[in-house]
Amino acid sequence: MELHDYLTVLRKSWVFILIVVLLGGAAGGGLYLATPKAYATTVDFYVSTPTKQNDNPQASGQFAESRVNSYILLLSSEQLAQRVVNASGVGLTPLEVASRITASAEINTVVIRATVTDSSAQRSLQIAQGVTQSFGPLVDDLDNVGRTTPVVLIHTVSGPTLKSGPVTPDLKLYLGAGLLAGLVLSVVVALLAAVLRRQRRNERLTAGELPDAADQSWGWDAQDEQAESTTSAAAPAKG
Repeated sequence: MELHDYLTVLRKSWVFILIVVLLGGAAGGGLYLATPKAYATTVDFYVSTPTKQNDNPQASGQFAESRVNSYILLLSSEQLAQRVVNASGVGLTPLEVASRITASAEINTVVIRATVTDSSAQRSLQIAQGVTQSFGPLVDDLDNVGRTTPVVLIHTVSGPTLKSGPVTPDLKLYLGAGLLAGLVLSVVVALLAAVLRRQRRNERLTAGELPDAADQSWGWDAQDEQAESTTSAAAPAKG
């Protein structure tokens, strides 16, 4: 089979391919509807270190950066989660709250983003509000307790902000994957069926049988059969 043979198969199978592609898209949409949705609320914290008149500002900034990784871990800790439960009144255990909180920061920055993800948009916002109220005091208790001047300060610079829609699942991703899967499957099935049909036709011709209607339903089969008939008629008779 050559390239134009494959193209002929696809052209003759366009209805089948279209139906399977649409079914794939429908399956992707159904899977999207069946997948539990998750909502996210974000809060941004700025970590700073107070400097005195004779202090080196660069050294203070480096100290703040060095604390960021520790605070990222602290945001997902059970100790903070317990304070969030107490502050927000959310009906979850500290472990359940901690599992819903993630934190990250860009390299060489002192801004930490905490993200609360939950199946309930309202509960996501409620937990994030508790994080906002509890994170600064927890850092004070750990790093500033017993000091006349705090060595680190936590400022809420953004949020809590509830995202407008669910963050997962992604409708476009599910539909795209379903349509693509339907396209690939339909093309493979159409080409495989054509190859098997061609093989069966050749076996019939080898056995001296005429191909049936199904064997002649594809463009190249009819062309091959006509070419073979012409060749047979043009060949000189033996003897």
